[in-house]
Amino acid sequence: MILMKWIDYLDIQTLALVVALVFFLQTLILVAFFLLVNEYDGIGLVSLGSTIYGSGFGVIILRYTLSDYYLGLIGGILSLIGAFFLLWGLTRFCGAKFNFPFFAVFTILMWFSALYCGLILKDINLRMVFVSLGLAVLLGSAAIYLFLSPAPGYKTAVILTGLPLFLYAVFLLIRMTAVLFSTRENSLLDEHWTQILFFLLVFIFGSLWSSGFILMITQRLRYELHQQARFDILTQRPNRLSMQERLEVAIAQIRRSGQSFSIFVIDIDYFKQVNDMYGHEVGDFVLREVAMRLWKTLRPQDSLGRWGGEEFLVILPDTDAQTALVIAERLRVTCMSTPFLAGDASIKVTISTGVAVCSHQDADLHLLLRTADRALYHAKNSGRNCVHLAESTSVPVISAPN
Repeated sequence: MILMKWIDYLDIQTLALVVALVFFLQTLILVAFFLLVNEYDGIGLVSLGSTIYGSGFGVIILRYTLSDYYLGLIGGILSLIGAFFLLWGLTRFCGAKFNFPFFAVFTILMWFSALYCGLILKDINLRMVFVSLGLAVLLGSAAIYLFLSPAPGYKTAVILTGLPLFLYAVFLLIRMTAVLFSTRENSLLDEHWTQILFFLLVFIFGSLWSSGFILMITQRLRYELHQQARFDILTQRPNRLSMQERLEVAIAQIRRSGQSFSIFVIDIDYFKQVNDMYGHEVGDFVLREVAMRLWKTLRPQDSLGRWGGEEFLVILPDTDAQTALVIAERLRVTCMSTPFLAGDASIKVTISTGVAVCSHQDADLHLLLRTADRALYHAKNSGRNCVHLAESTSVPVISAPN
């Protein structure tokens, strides 16, 4: 009863203008994001959809030139078109496969049904049924697309965007059912409490899903910047910063568990000659292919990253010296066994590897890296194309002729 009395103080025309204004202000923010972050698909479409959807409520400014009947008709049709672009834009942003023909035909069908009921049948309630059904399907589908999206790095924002869309779609279905069985005639500016509640929920849910989408953009930006700061663009493997962080985590773990792990520092032999003879484009190709071969040969629990230039670092958890040497030799054979084909050129590539083992007793990051570097230095001085274990262990060196 208190809610009903409070609703009686609200003016539906003012509510409609507030809803339209909120959508327009949020559109301005989305347009700013579109101009600043234009590499993301869908932002422009969501901006357009928000503008058109808000215009469906903004037609209230024409209340002195058009009747309530035509205001409702125009508003409903604009809302349908806006919801279609919102759905299209959200799926594009999330990288989902959008069934454009189906939803375009469905929107046009709802649009013509509402137009027919409004202009030919003069049945306001039936017109509202088709508008509500169309909006429920379009916005509900947008919510489902969002929920099913993998959305790496911005899943929380996806839920905050999809949930109000889904709840609003449910409300629209309830409203459609109520209007369908209603004995009185409804209109856009009807001062009945159900219509006022409708505008309030549009204001609340619209604000939430627009704010959620803005959060989606910012979280995705943050995630991708974080990825770019820790991944090598050329090889698509973790970079030096990321690998160093993983080393610190591995050292912290063995200090607690007492288990050892091993690392490789791998260098591509005579890589400068590849660049000088074939050009830097072929050199980049060789780097990518070496990274791919190494990654495919390693175990699932191992980490491979580009350490710098033509060097790679491998972290092998829970791996002793003997096992590490076996894996390192496997990597060496993998790289040299099949030439790298770059156009007409067939390039033989070999690698030299320094192996170091980190135990609980000597768990020091800088010491570990210096030890692995010394082992690599010995491997290169031994004729390259070989594996050398750091001198701190007693396992013999595995090597192969050039």
